[in-house]
Amino acid sequence: AHAASAVLNFSENCTPEILTPYMDGIVSKLLVLLQ
Repeated sequence: AHAASAVLNFSENCTPEILTPYMDGIVSKLLVLLQ
């Protein structure tokens, strides 16, 4: 829960241009944590 909250807080003010290159890595690592 804390990791997801941290990602949301970080990405809240990011533009899509900044965040898009990192999305695959972020989502795959979150999925590993949730399993």
